[in-house]
Amino acid sequence: LVLTDVPSVVFPLAPCLTALHAQLDRVAALCEVAPASLYCMVVLTRYTEAQIVDLEERFPIPDIPTNNELCRKFLAVGQALLPLSLLPLGSTANRYCDMLLRVRLFARSITH
Repeated sequence: LVLTDVPSVVFPLAPCLTALHAQLDRVAALCEVAPASLYCMVVLTRYTEAQIVDLEERFPIPDIPTNNELCRKFLAVGQALLPLSLLPLGSTANRYCDMLLRVRLFARSITH
């Protein structure tokens, strides 16, 4: 998965057998989302606060009503991911939700 205009930001979608992928798979099943939609978190765990902020600024997401099904599911995912501390310290469930929506909205292509 490659974000538009940022070919250096690549999120592999192929399933792996790491402990983190297994945790993401469990969260995906719990929140009824596709496991691959959470795999971007594996890459994002390596990002610094400054890199996360840069992504947030370069790829602003539109206002999405909280009754939107995908938004609702990603908010639940955000809550479930909080204990894993995958994003920088102090990140909220909303930040996780927004990052997942950002990757979903700005995805340009899927690469294998």
